[in-house]
Amino acid sequence: MIVASIVKDIRLLLTDRGALASMFILPIAFITVFGFLFRGQGGDQDGKPSTQKVSVALYAPEGKELALAIAKKVEASPNLSIQRVDSEAEVDRLVSEKKAQVGLVIPADLDPKAGRPMQFWIDRAASAAEVGLAEGAVKSTAISAYFEERFPMAKAVGIPASEELVSDRAPTGLRKKRAKIDSFQITVPSNAVLFAFFMCIPIALSIAEERRLGTWKRLLSSPVGRRRMLISKLVPFFIVGLIQMLFLFGIGALVFGMQVSGSWPAVFLVAAATVFSAVGLGFFVASLGGSEKQVASLASVAMLVMGLVSGCMFPRAMFPEGVRSVGLAFPHGWALDAFQDALVREGTRIADVGLPILVILGLGLLYTAIGSRLFRFES
Repeated sequence: MIVASIVKDIRLLLTDRGALASMFILPIAFITVFGFLFRGQGGDQDGKPSTQKVSVALYAPEGKELALAIAKKVEASPNLSIQRVDSEAEVDRLVSEKKAQVGLVIPADLDPKAGRPMQFWIDRAASAAEVGLAEGAVKSTAISAYFEERFPMAKAVGIPASEELVSDRAPTGLRKKRAKIDSFQITVPSNAVLFAFFMCIPIALSIAEERRLGTWKRLLSSPVGRRRMLISKLVPFFIVGLIQMLFLFGIGALVFGMQVSGSWPAVFLVAAATVFSAVGLGFFVASLGGSEKQVASLASVAMLVMGLVSGCMFPRAMFPEGVRSVGLAFPHGWALDAFQDALVREGTRIADVGLPILVILGLGLLYTAIGSRLFRFES
């Protein structure tokens, strides 16, 4: 009797695609994603330590021997990905547009003792992980290069202090970081975005259930148009999702002391665009068809992987240079960047987060359009 019961349950489990996906497909998906994201950061490859590279916009004037010698040593660093530019203004532009993590300017008249140090361009409103990684890698390399060129035989005598060698510069195209921020200004938006997209699961389950019950077929005989049917099905999820986002940000502000350095209207619009995109993505997943268990498994895997690569679980700055931009293929990444600006940068307005809002809405419309194309009422 017991053996028969065990055999029966094993057979039922093996026919449950949702359970099998959670047990086998989801772990494989995470192993694969983590492996590619952090590839080369767990040890030596070909006998050489592999580290995460920092992208640097570097300017050193031609014809200046000391500046060029330091620049050459900086370029040789295995920890840095160097982009040589022709002017200090170009360094400012690339860092402001986030096409380089940091910038380094080696002046022609470099003389730290006379108040003419190297200039380190950095956006300190970026994540602490990114700032710490970039600052440590670039400043230490530049300072070491200066010592090697300027004092090849000396160790300590006459060498200026490290803080005199490199001075910080803020990119002019970005608003400054709030003087005091805490961890909740990072954890509240990252978790709010992650769980907003988990709404895809109840959306997909609800539509799959209506398919199973034959509700869609009965509605086809009603005078209501198909588009109106779909809109009436999705609007409640948008409303509930928006309430969820406002609740989380409200708790963050009232209970955890999260501060909004920019404007609350900007936060609200980013939240609304994020929920809209999440609803569109949920509809797209539902349009692929399948049973409740199948769509739930698909949605779970997709949401976890998208959240991971977009920076909801780990800052994108922790990823290798080649995959940092992958997160911007999904609305999660754009939403996180927009919330980062609204919460951390002083005076952020709606216009400052306008591009991310448009991209998030555009991706939501794309998901909805594809879902509408694939959706079958008669299935």
